[in-house]
Amino acid sequence: MSISGGIHSSSVVWQLFVPVAAFIMVGLRAGLRWGGISFLTVVLFYLLESTGLLQHTMSFETTTGDQLIDLLGVIVAVSIAIWYSDNLKSHALTNLEEAEAQLKFYATIDPLTNTFNRRHFLELSERKIKRTLTSHGQASFLLFDLDHFKKINDEHGHIIGDQVLQGIAQACSKHLRPNDVLGRFGGEEFVILLPETKLEDARNIAERLRLLVEETPIETEIGYINTTISIGVAIKEESSTMSIDLLLSRADRAMYRAKQTGRNRVIIWNERDLQTT
Repeated sequence: MSISGGIHSSSVVWQLFVPVAAFIMVGLRAGLRWGGISFLTVVLFYLLESTGLLQHTMSFETTTGDQLIDLLGVIVAVSIAIWYSDNLKSHALTNLEEAEAQLKFYATIDPLTNTFNRRHFLELSERKIKRTLTSHGQASFLLFDLDHFKKINDEHGHIIGDQVLQGIAQACSKHLRPNDVLGRFGGEEFVILLPETKLEDARNIAERLRLLVEETPIETEIGYINTTISIGVAIKEESSTMSIDLLLSRADRAMYRAKQTGRNRVIIWNERDLQTT
């Protein structure tokens, strides 16, 4: 504008295009911001020209050079607006993706133990069992509860109790198969889905986890704490239409039978009776 007619050139008119373009591409706030910049620019050139500090190098009349300079100014202004818009969109998209990931995490994961929460465990189990039955396989559930967990909370406080729960979840996660599903069912109860797993294999896995917890002291901020678990096992046969709720109810009853008969043991539920391993 300073070399194409000053405040009297057609470049001044193009200054109005900058906030309009910004408003269209990046919203009201950006339009107002660029509108303010354009207005201050015009005012600045007017003041410079009115005080004689601005010297023209071209005629006030619009020429081809004037028009080319005006066009160049528009291209630069639009390019800046597009660049600014892309930056804002990229930043907004990144924030949205982070927010969605966080919402998904809290919707599916138990924040204390970093295992699946109850709702997502049930949804995931439903899908996995359908695939298991389609392939003519069996599926087993392990439901286990920490023995004397209330005593740990009473003696050491809930913070230490939480650390014990975290240690149990980490230990079990490391010793499960990639396709197995571990979830926190509530309080000190955990549940494991073993897809395509027959009864004898489920029994062996349950016994291995029981021994693992018994032989692995849990590290806490006050030192190592020993604990044990009682496990109930229920199996879904390939031809069975039994619901997940009923299977978990059977595993739960087997687990409480394990507690009633001395704790730190595995109890298997089957159609005939409860059998102790």
